Amino acid sequence: MSNKKRTIDSEYRVFKDQWEDDYFCIEWQNKGMCIICKETIAVLKEYNIKRHYETKHKDKFKNLEGKERKKCEQNVSTVRASYRVAQLIAKESKPFSDGEFVKKCMSHVIDEICPENKCLFEQVSLSRQTITRRIEDLGLNLFEQVQDRVKHFQYFSIALDESTDMVDTAQLLIFLRGVNANFEITEELGALESLSGTTTGEDIFKALLNTFKNLGLDFENLVSITTDGAKSMIGSKSGLIGRINSKMSELNLSPPIGIHCIVHQQALCGKVLDLENVMSIVVQIINFIRSHGLNHRQFQNFLSEIESEYKDVLYHSNFYSNLSEEDSPNVRKFAAKMSCIFGSTYICEQVFSTMKINKSKTRSRITNEHLHAVLRVNSTKLEPNINFLCQQKQAHSSH
Repeated sequence: MSNKKRTIDSEYRVFKDQWEDDYFCIEWQNKGMCIICKETIAVLKEYNIKRHYETKHKDKFKNLEGKERKKCEQNVSTVRASYRVAQLIAKESKPFSDGEFVKKCMSHVIDEICPENKCLFEQVSLSRQTITRRIEDLGLNLFEQVQDRVKHFQYFSIALDESTDMVDTAQLLIFLRGVNANFEITEELGALESLSGTTTGEDIFKALLNTFKNLGLDFENLVSITTDGAKSMIGSKSGLIGRINSKMSELNLSPPIGIHCIVHQQALCGKVLDLENVMSIVVQIINFIRSHGLNHRQFQNFLSEIESEYKDVLYHSNFYSNLSEEDSPNVRKFAAKMSCIFGSTYICEQVFSTMKINKSKTRSRITNEHLHAVLRVNSTKLEPNINFLCQQKQAHSSH
């Protein structure tokens, strides 16, 4: 008697509608997907879906049954949708009130395409007040993510620049760039500090100390400081650099490297040169070589035949992280320090341009706190944890 290999298709596993009510799971691309956390369950078996629900969500939703579960499911989706729209509004530097306009537009689309879902769509709250709160939540969540990453920094550097906004308030941007033990780089907005009154080296230094305290940064790991070269920044005694050097001396630490850029040469080159075509070809070649074992072995044999200095495809980005801590401690240390240095304050100038769009003549009343949240969402390379925010919110229908 021959043994037949079991396959998923041969078992005719079909998604059951009841699982949506029981486990908050829907069918998506022949897989199960949890509508609470958006995780996918590869195999459409009740055991797998039930296990995911009981492990991660049962404690929060165990008291809901039948229609209550369905309503909760819809509420989670509508809150998540409002966060997504708020994120896009901040990313595109649009007014908070644009959420209401978006809802009007989408309402007409729903009427034409799927009018049966209009009732559910109407529950998505996109009012100006809601969008404001959503952006506040997104900014705070991203700030907490930066705090968490700071804990793992081996070294970090900062870039600072100061400018005035539409209502002549001095705004100090502080960006940080840190590296962890795996040579993973984090470059994020540290803070937007509003300076009332003077903008002396002492004022900037106090704002910097406040940022260090809020983020949990340690002067011991500070490698360099990049400024725009203003007198209040580079003064050897009363300037920011002078005060930081004095602070480092008090702590018996070496002073950080001071970089004062005037012309952003790399930034200018990056604007002129178009390397996308070159890099796309290189990426395609490397992916072709490493995608299949046969291709990889043939390439290695080819390098051996031509007596190449290198015997395989090198990933230079991983070179230093692969060095042994025992054999090359100084090389790793030096590489980590160099990799976290800012070459210029160009990133600050980019964000100041975004600030002027968000705090313009028509939006001059935006508060410093809301401006900070918008700039953080706009400039971040991280993704806010919207699923976590949804679970923390009490979902409610819009009025």
